[in-house]
Amino acid sequence: MKVAVITPIPTPYRDAFWNHFCQQPDLSLHVIYCAKGKADRPWKSDWTKHYTYCFPKGFNLLSWKSKDSSLFFNPGTLTHLNQSKPDVILVNGYNHLTMWMTMIWAFIRKTPFLLMSETRGLRPGRKKDPLLKALLLKWLAKHSSGALPTGQQAESYLLDHGWNKASLFRFPNVPDIDFLISKVHELKHQTMELRSKWNIKEEKLVLCVGRLIRKKHVNTIIQAFSEMEVPFPVKLIVAGDGDQQQSLKEQCQRLGITDRVRFVGFLEPEEILEWLALSDLFALASNETWGVAPIEAAAAGAPLLLSCEIGSANELADIYPQTKVIASRDAKTWSQAIKDCLINHVKKHPKTADNSRMYHWHFDSLSQGLYRHLKPLIEVSSSC
Repeated sequence: MKVAVITPIPTPYRDAFWNHFCQQPDLSLHVIYCAKGKADRPWKSDWTKHYTYCFPKGFNLLSWKSKDSSLFFNPGTLTHLNQSKPDVILVNGYNHLTMWMTMIWAFIRKTPFLLMSETRGLRPGRKKDPLLKALLLKWLAKHSSGALPTGQQAESYLLDHGWNKASLFRFPNVPDIDFLISKVHELKHQTMELRSKWNIKEEKLVLCVGRLIRKKHVNTIIQAFSEMEVPFPVKLIVAGDGDQQQSLKEQCQRLGITDRVRFVGFLEPEEILEWLALSDLFALASNETWGVAPIEAAAAGAPLLLSCEIGSANELADIYPQTKVIASRDAKTWSQAIKDCLINHVKKHPKTADNSRMYHWHFDSLSQGLYRHLKPLIEVSSSC
């Protein structure tokens, strides 16, 4: 089975999964990246890849706009597809010209292709999708061999746009949970060394991880933190970088909490694990289609306080008991929730959290499930 993946950039989560997936029997995996990275996601991306991959020549047609903007067009992708002749293609999203070029190539060549999608619904204030988008999705639903939604909301969106439920396979964007559980367990035995490394005293820690951009709503967490009163010292750790960083620091100054909030900047994945091992609560008020950071925090055993506008929030709440989902942007609501979580955490002193119900998100389970889903598509295509 020759599988090709077309995806925007290397990421530590998906690439770790591809490393696992390529070990399935009789499987050859080739990943085509549109670019080596983006300015707003400056991972080192030097991790080992056990599959073949390439970066075909191309352009980011929106590079002039901002570092967050991208519209990839990689004409060289067609050369790689013609040479590799994949049995099936997994296309990560439909926001880039490269993805549409690939899907049209697959349609002409009668090669099965599936859409990987995180889209979970309409933007606030919209009653329906724009006409062009609706027509494109209708074409995809008709001509693709199925889709790989990240979760329940993404699946519902695809069903509403014409996909058949039997053609869908839930394919959440998750980290290597087995590795995280093991690594954080190891790090929690090094608490004194880690506190010394990061210059942390004995205060409790609330961790917020994400790009510092408007849709992450870190300002809500900061405002809530400033209003919270608890009978023990607490510090808010903000990990990430972005165009909102200066305004968030100014907000802390206005609220008089600069000594209680620490901005640690962009962190590589291994550094985030160290903070997760030290943290007493993970809080995220963002609006995003999925959200990997909360899943990392759950695997690490941290209590979670999440906005209902995070795609993975309700699914985490179903399988991870220490999850609380908040349906409000009101700072007082968040402040009370943070206070309650911290006080309950202090009272219980949990040594380990119940993350056992996350088993279906483990790489073994996902790899086997995806392999079983793809194999019949190739057999049908080969018989035609």
